[in-house]
Parts: sequence; structure tokens; C-alpha cells
Amino acid sequence: ALWVLASLRLPARAPRERSARSRRFLAWLLVWPLALQGAASPVDAGAQVASAPHAADAEVPEVRREAWVAWQAGRWSDAQSLYARLGSANDMLAASAAAIRGGDGAAASLRAGQALWLAHDPQRRLDALNNLGHAFALLSRWDVAAEAWTAVLAERPDDARAASNL
Repeated sequence: ALWVLASLRLPARAPRERSARSRRFLAWLLVWPLALQGAASPVDAGAQVASAPHAADAEVPEVRREAWVAWQAGRWSDAQSLYARLGSANDMLAASAAAIRGGDGAAASLRAGQALWLAHDPQRRLDALNNLGHAFALLSRWDVAAEAWTAVLAERPDDARAASNL
């Protein structure tokens, strides 16, 4: 759980020599133990998930449009895999949100960890950390989920989503 808090301190911009592929791989290394565990239970219906995709994001490319259509139709597994193919921090955030909605804690933890690593903006990192809290909750790791949401609230005290999750 300490790596979650340490991730908030990542530099505003990742070093240039790391490609997006290597950053995704490193993010996967951080969360692979969670991916080995199965999802235990869905997140409470009232829980607030950060960073659902926006219609404006769905204009280009074609994969993003397909992912948005899958999201709107509630096909969470399809939306998660399509957004994950795109590979940006925002897309990984949307992929983690789709996995959370679909009750797949392992995929949610993987995608939220990747979004946390890929994000250049501290606010996006906090959104990813909020989603990571949901992933931990799906895996019945309530203590770590609460730690993630508390870390979000430490940086954004007025974050209603993180506060409602505690």
C-alpha cells in the first residue's frame, strides 16, 4: 500500500526515455499481485467512480468511439478492453472505471495502476488513486481501499467522490 502513496509524488512529467509501452509495463509490475486475485464482490451501488469517459473523448479514433458505444450500452468488459488498447492515461482511467462497473477488481487494479503511472497531471493521478481504491474494495482489501481514498482526501479535501466512498 505504500507504493500507492509514493505514486502521488511522481514527477509532473515522466522521463523522456521511457516509452508509453515501458511505462505500462512498469505499472503492470506494480499491480500484478492484485491481478492474480479474483474479484470478491461488486462495489456498493452508491460508490462514486472517478473518470467515466466523456462523449467529447469519443470522437476519434474509431476504437475510442467503439469504446464509448460499449460504455453507453453497459458492456463493461468490451469498454474496458477497448479503452485499454488505446493506452493513454485517460483511456486507462476509463478502462479502470469500466472494469469497476463490471465488477472486475483484478482488471480495475491493473488499469488504475497503469493510469496512475501514465498520468502527467496530479489531478489525474488522484482520479486514478480513487479508482484504485475501488479496485481494492472489489478485492475485499477494505483497509487498502480506505488508505487510497484517505490519500485522495489529503490532497483534495473537498473531493465528494472519495469522501462518499469512506
